[in-house]
Amino acid sequence: MAKKNDVLKKKIEKKAEAVKEVVGEEPAVEPKKITAAEEPKKIAAKAAPKRISAKETPKKITAKEEPKKIAAKAAPKKLENKAEPEEKEVAAAVEVKKAVRKAKTETPKAEAKPKKTVKAKTETTEEKAKPARKAVKKATEEVKEDKTKKAVKRPAKKAEAEAVVLPFTVEEGIQKMNAMNIFYTFDEYHRLLIENETITKAIEAIIDECKLVDFDRSVLEVLYGDLVRRVDVKTSDFKAMKKTLEEIMNRKTTSFEEDSQLYHDAFYFAGKLLEYGERFKLSTTDKLKAWTGVDMVQYYNFYMDMALKVLPEWADKDVDIYEDFMSEVCTQFTDLCAELEFRFQIDLADIQIAHGFYSKGDSTFEYLLRENEIKDYIYYRYAHAYVDINLDKAKWIANRAFAVVDKRYVYYPLLVEIANR
Repeated sequence: MAKKNDVLKKKIEKKAEAVKEVVGEEPAVEPKKITAAEEPKKIAAKAAPKRISAKETPKKITAKEEPKKIAAKAAPKKLENKAEPEEKEVAAAVEVKKAVRKAKTETPKAEAKPKKTVKAKTETTEEKAKPARKAVKKATEEVKEDKTKKAVKRPAKKAEAEAVVLPFTVEEGIQKMNAMNIFYTFDEYHRLLIENETITKAIEAIIDECKLVDFDRSVLEVLYGDLVRRVDVKTSDFKAMKKTLEEIMNRKTTSFEEDSQLYHDAFYFAGKLLEYGERFKLSTTDKLKAWTGVDMVQYYNFYMDMALKVLPEWADKDVDIYEDFMSEVCTQFTDLCAELEFRFQIDLADIQIAHGFYSKGDSTFEYLLRENEIKDYIYYRYAHAYVDINLDKAKWIANRAFAVVDKRYVYYPLLVEIANR
């Protein structure tokens, strides 16, 4: 029995030891109470990035979409509504653009509210641009007012001018006058206006010339009203021409180039005078003299002086032009023909010989010798034309002159001088 009890004691002791061992392992279970493995779950290291939502935050910021909300182009559109952009308006637009660019560069961070800040900035730039816009608006309105004033004034003047000729034109007026047996051409009405300087005097001249009684002047008043608007030459133009013609005749030259230019100028106005003579059907230069205050014989003599001076050195075609021109002058104006025809012929023969047209020159001189009783001057000019070209022929012409020229004649000594060379 005793042995059995010992065995039971040993078993009980073993169980007690086993229980102690079990109790001794309880501290190892304490980490389960601490839940060290659960603690990281509470920290939620992986969940934290989800709360931060780094990817979602840029979506809220919408930095790229924000400039569209700023509407940077809105300010220039307002300025473009002006009818006529001026420099001030452009400057205001530039300021607005600069302000908008500045607003773009200062975009708010994720924590800020971009809408509110950008709106505030754009409002400030709008406020800055307002005074410039007002100034531009005021300036453009003033420009518009000035332009409207000018636009109103010009049509008013044009309307007044057209009101004078409204019933009919010059051509229709001429037909009306022809129906009343008064036959004048456009250029004749123009000539009468130049001669009399005013429309009233021109109408009176027509009435006196045609011996009209109880004549209704309204037709001529309308006719001249249209004519004045259309003509290219007026009385004032002839008065201005006087100064030009006098300057040409009194101009001093010191070189052949200056002589050539002077001839060119003299020829231009000589042609103008011939044109007026043809247009106004002038058979003499009396009216041209009255209109310009210049003696036409004197002026054309000066022109011929310059021609004799420079044309021997000019081209052959210039000689032909001079011949045709002076032939027309002598045909148009009878007084110039009487005064200048002889000189024109002898000068032309001289110039033709200088250009080598000997047969033309000789025939002209021979014609002049046959047609004129006083021959000393013709012989002298004839001989002198050949002095520098053919001295022997010049001497022959001079000796030939002595058959009809003696000491009584003015050019006898000059002919002797040529013959004795």
